[in-house]
Amino acid sequence: MSAHVELTNIRWFAGGFTLMSRAVQIGENEFTVPLPCQFVSGSVALVPQMEVDEDSQALTWRMNRWTVQHTERKQVLPLSVAGMASAVRAARDFEADPGVGWHSDPVEIESWASAWAERENARMRGDA
Repeated sequence: MSAHVELTNIRWFAGGFTLMSRAVQIGENEFTVPLPCQFVSGSVALVPQMEVDEDSQALTWRMNRWTVQHTERKQVLPLSVAGMASAVRAARDFEADPGVGWHSDPVEIESWASAWAERENARMRGDA
């Protein structure tokens, strides 16, 4: 099965929009590059994992690893998951959990992410 996924770096909000970007250090130079993402809900988006190869002076967006980011808070869940479907599940599960949120203490968010990863791994193995 194939899919067409349109990524954007534009975040719309009431009254306008902003262009999202990320500063990246490669060698002695810093580059500001557009941040590709797919919005899940509101300001929460999926972002492909970025890797920098200093030897070849290259930047790679990995489309097989995804992070969940709150684009207004510029906060990232401490997860890197395989596949967009898993990343969507992580984003929706996090948003739906009344015991944790983007405003929570980083230790609580880390704990939530670890527990979610364990559950997702069990699900992928067929244990859940």
